[in-house]
Amino acid sequence: MAKRNLTVAIANAKGGCGKSTLACCLAAELHNRGRAVTLIDADPQGGTKAWHDAGGPLSAIPLLVDPTTHVTKTAAEAASRSIVIVDAAGFATSTLVAVLEAAELVLIPCRPSALDAMRAIETAQLAKQVAAATGRKPVIRVVLNGASNAAIVPHIRAELEAAGLKVAEATIGQRTAFAVAALNGTAPCWMGYQAAQAASEIATLTNELDL
Repeated sequence: MAKRNLTVAIANAKGGCGKSTLACCLAAELHNRGRAVTLIDADPQGGTKAWHDAGGPLSAIPLLVDPTTHVTKTAAEAASRSIVIVDAAGFATSTLVAVLEAAELVLIPCRPSALDAMRAIETAQLAKQVAAATGRKPVIRVVLNGASNAAIVPHIRAELEAAGLKVAEATIGQRTAFAVAALNGTAPCWMGYQAAQAASEIATLTNELDL
């Protein structure tokens, strides 16, 4: 059965949590699986656009830039022909609300720190408020990103779950491959053995989310 198109918001009201990494790498993985994908950069800082413009294979994926409240309509139009992945601003704005209004799946990347967990909880609460106001029921998932084997990782997972959030089983590690991919406009799924672990993590997350 063919996968349906939907809008995926990569959101966290905190910068530096890995939103662009998750957006670009998920888009690449889906494209590599033969899905029609559209990337939308709704972050004024333009992380996804910079990654896309670096001249590598990610440039084969259509990119729209819309850091305005019009992004709800932009995403809806793109979703008529593809799965849409939106990189939202890393701070609470009306544009972030507009992105959340468009989303059927909200992914909240969260680095393993107390501050990041706090912001992830706040972002999930905002997503729920937007959903209640619009009468929609998006799926909301936290994705532990930049994780290592440190003892704090399960602690942060437990804190998020205690706050009532659902956390993806798949975690994304702190890997050099992601930084190399950003510099070269590529993604782990296209980088061969040197990015095998990063590619496996993104593929596992994609499978878990059933995208």
